[in-house]
Amino acid sequence: MTFDRKLNAWTEQDLLKAAEEEFDETPKLLKSSLADLKTWLAKSPHLKSICQDDQFLTTFLRGCKYSLERTKEKLDNFHAVKACTPEWFDNWDPLDPAVQEILNTGLFLPLPGYDKHGRFVTLNLSGKVKPSKMKLEDLIRASMMVISVARKNDEQAIIRGFVMVQDMDGIGAEHLTMFNLAVIKKMITMGKTAWPVRPKGAHILNRPSIMESIHNMVKNLQEEKMRNRNTVHKPGDLSKLHEDLGQDILPKEYGGTNGTIEELQVYWKKEVEKNRDWLMEQTKYKTDEAKRPGKPKLHSDLFGIEGSFRKLDID
Repeated sequence: MTFDRKLNAWTEQDLLKAAEEEFDETPKLLKSSLADLKTWLAKSPHLKSICQDDQFLTTFLRGCKYSLERTKEKLDNFHAVKACTPEWFDNWDPLDPAVQEILNTGLFLPLPGYDKHGRFVTLNLSGKVKPSKMKLEDLIRASMMVISVARKNDEQAIIRGFVMVQDMDGIGAEHLTMFNLAVIKKMITMGKTAWPVRPKGAHILNRPSIMESIHNMVKNLQEEKMRNRNTVHKPGDLSKLHEDLGQDILPKEYGGTNGTIEELQVYWKKEVEKNRDWLMEQTKYKTDEAKRPGKPKLHSDLFGIEGSFRKLDID
């Protein structure tokens, strides 16, 4: 392999300093917050089965900048979402044929190491999607699996946040049949209300004209803060991408030195398969709505009242 998983990795001391600057984190605050969370979890029968180790709970505390109430809400929503969207969060078996098809194609490639700012970076090759062979729910399920393995025990990714690079080269009219604005809205809502990760930016490469209207619709669903972090690059011009991320984090095909697309595809397929037991265990961590005090949290409570999800009609 010609890439470095420790590229631009920060020392533990630097990460603790960054956590203090970003979240006002101190050892005393972390300890007391973890204790408060565990006391609350002990009184929450619907969350009895979830993972409660310190590292996992710390991820949510940092993602909510140590607001205890926001942390409780997001932790609850995270596991409630897993319970009510089995199409995304059940059957995390990398040997499942639908997942294998996606892993073999190399659609979702976390880049080893970190960018020049210490951030975790993912490369999404949207144009490689095969509409005749792949379903949207399987693409979402597989992407969650890959990212979960890549971010497993990654303290730096939690503290410094992540950046997405989406290459749309190869997207054509046949891909538009897969776009579902309601599902995209659902994912944006999930990211805002249930996910502890901290998105720092998105770089869109090779956007075809056929995608402009869809991309603008998606932007309109985002908060202004996230819209301002989106950068659409001119086709063939990677100068601003190199400027923001640094070239050393990027694979050879994008002007970098961090391996090749083929190497990354082979590597992440093996990594995901190697973590099969761990991935399948993650599907058990969800709310038991029958045991929630008061009334159960329904799909409509999490995502709003939207009946059937209809495909996006493009004129």
